[in-house]
Amino acid sequence: MKNNNKGFSLVELIIVIAIMAILVGVLVPTYLIYVQKSRVSHDAQLVDSISKALTYAASDPKASEDAASQAILAGLSSPTKLEDLDSPVGNVLAAEIMDTLYMSNLNQSTYEKMIKSSHASNCHIYIQNQGSLDTPYAVWISNTDKTGHGDTSNDATDMNQIGNCICVR
Repeated sequence: MKNNNKGFSLVELIIVIAIMAILVGVLVPTYLIYVQKSRVSHDAQLVDSISKALTYAASDPKASEDAASQAILAGLSSPTKLEDLDSPVGNVLAAEIMDTLYMSNLNQSTYEKMIKSSHASNCHIYIQNQGSLDTPYAVWISNTDKTGHGDTSNDATDMNQIGNCICVR
């Protein structure tokens, strides 16, 4: 009698499944590290975009003619939250920044949705004039972790305390 077994034996299938489980076990942690790095990179691009949008808006002739915008720019010598740039509402500087960033407003609830990396729920985007020609404004996100390890304890409210926060200087 001829034995025509077609297919795989149970032992062969178990070996293949075990090999796949080992590969998944090795690759998933590496994949998660790359995902977190890409989130940190996204947030670094976000603060860089905010810095550039502010630089462009500050150099706009309309902003230099607007008294409210000039008062805001003068106040950037100390750390200022992004949402405070929209006070008084409708100033030229804030409008230019929102147009450049395609944002409807500068509220914390709006930009906190844009932050992808590990961050605490009370994080803020701070801006401070640092006087550099290349990057005139330092921008950072408080309570974030630029290393991707999830340490969001650094509530940097001053440019000298940035430390582990995601920032552009």
